[in-house]
Amino acid sequence: MDEISNTGETYVAELKNGKVSTYTLTPESLGILRASPEDIMGGSPKENARDLLCIFKGQKGPKRDLVVMNAAAALYVSGIVGSIRQAIPIAEDAIDSGKVMVKFNQFRTFTSGFHEQNNKGTSPGKGILVPSKTSILNPAAGERTCQRN
Repeated sequence: MDEISNTGETYVAELKNGKVSTYTLTPESLGILRASPEDIMGGSPKENARDLLCIFKGQKGPKRDLVVMNAAAALYVSGIVGSIRQAIPIAEDAIDSGKVMVKFNQFRTFTSGFHEQNNKGTSPGKGILVPSKTSILNPAAGERTCQRN
């Protein structure tokens, strides 16, 4: 597995200061509740996009916990914090404060420029980045929206 899991143990091999150390992480060791594989099971690309957007909008649960754990790991490996556990509240605050949603919207705006270039046929990478101009969620079509906490 290429990410930290909240469904069980994660085995880590860490290279630090020229030395490799191995250890095991559990959700509990990071202050996170253990989930079942069914709790974090994905779906279609559209369903997964919806789930991620709901997390960015503040929906809590096992899938959010998974995002928080892995964002915390990224903060740790980048040297911003001294441990993954130390980064958990930073990752949670980034979501809860709306900063992640702001950055996501900035990314969508930026990449929509690629979409416009691709439609004009002026971009050498035509068809590589083609974000949808429509909402990820379409309640009118019977698609479920984010659940309330």
